[in-house]
Amino acid sequence: MKIIFLSLCIGIFLLTGCGETKPSKAAVKESTNRIIVKTLGVTPTAEQKKVITEYVDCYVDDTYDDMSAKTLKKIVDAKTTNELSAVEGTQNEKDALESATSKCQSTLSKLTTDY
Repeated sequence: MKIIFLSLCIGIFLLTGCGETKPSKAAVKESTNRIIVKTLGVTPTAEQKKVITEYVDCYVDDTYDDMSAKTLKKIVDAKTTNELSAVEGTQNEKDALESATSKCQSTLSKLTTDY
């Protein structure tokens, strides 16, 4: 009985990508949002924060399911735009990111830079 249970546990472990789980959508959104705000170099207004959040929500919601746990972890761990830009992914992930950029870009047009 113990051998069957152990075999089931190992099988589940291997089928789930050796235990690698995706960071939550909330964690990916928080990290991406933080980097965008940091890139602005100034504290955004409440309206600018709202627009950035809308963009990040659109972007992450549109790409999350197509991204691997490994790539999402690199996004969450990124501290700067350079680190975020350096995240490599599969062609499928790159296509998803490109599609989301096109889809969500119009949200950023609402972002004014009048500080």
